[in-house]
Amino acid sequence: MDREELVKQYEIYHKNRNTGDCEIKFRHVDMIYALNKKLKLNSVLDYGCGHGKQWTEGKFHKKMKIPEYALYDIAYPDWTEMPEGKYDLVISTDVLEHIPVGELLDEALENIFSKANKAVFLKVSTTPARKVLANGQNAHCTLKSKEEWRSILEPLAEKYNVYMWLGFNGE
Repeated sequence: MDREELVKQYEIYHKNRNTGDCEIKFRHVDMIYALNKKLKLNSVLDYGCGHGKQWTEGKFHKKMKIPEYALYDIAYPDWTEMPEGKYDLVISTDVLEHIPVGELLDEALENIFSKANKAVFLKVSTTPARKVLANGQNAHCTLKSKEEWRSILEPLAEKYNVYMWLGFNGE
């Protein structure tokens, strides 16, 4: 699937569900708060934020004690422009498995790690999604084992010299 088709499929997907729900990512707040105590974070970028209400309404940054936040989502109209600059923390939960292997995944990973000053917080699913896209494809188009994800992500954390928190759903 190329970028144009991916965006089209996820624009439809976002219209039909409440992506980025506060409840979905709320379980991560305590973990990120603990990470903040350790690393003294001042800014966060949510890469693949969905509608972003967890930040604009849920005020996650305040709960995590992080003063600044920025949002990015390739297929959500309010957040399609990549924010400028770097952020102490880049969060991306339930995103990577939605991006096809190849150039698009490589670009997303480079964006995530190159935007981080101190840390990256990733949560990746290793199992098929319960949802399918409008084209009939499973929403989790990139399924890898924990070991495969680690072999891809750990070298990037080393390359960019950032702490990486990596968690998994599935298996």
